[in-house]
Amino acid sequence: MTYAELDQHRELQLELSKAQERLRRLYEKAWPGAQNLDGMPHAPGVTDKVGKLGIEIGDYETSVEELREEVQASAEQVAAFIRTVDDRDLRLIFRLRFLRAYTWKEVADHCGEYTSDATVKGLVYDFFRNASQR
Repeated sequence: MTYAELDQHRELQLELSKAQERLRRLYEKAWPGAQNLDGMPHAPGVTDKVGKLGIEIGDYETSVEELREEVQASAEQVAAFIRTVDDRDLRLIFRLRFLRAYTWKEVADHCGEYTSDATVKGLVYDFFRNASQR
């Protein structure tokens, strides 16, 4: 597996997270604007805000589910690759960065007080550089 493939999985996770957040906001937007079903005729120009949001929510739910399935399939491949990494610390870095979608700074913070984001990033790049020379 290449760095680009691992990073593509991370990007998928971030895309899923953004889509889930958008879906949550759509639900919130639809909730307080629920129609009043009083049986009275509506004035011209009145629209069904909740109905329109319902269609958008349905579309987004489908997109989120498709992304979730894609991320799950990709995660299994990424996890299998990470299990092949011999170094325990490097496995942790790979897991945090590519399975949990942490930023380099978050990975570094998790690895220890004196570890920088440049250090963990360098370790990952060195791993791939050394792997390509084998």
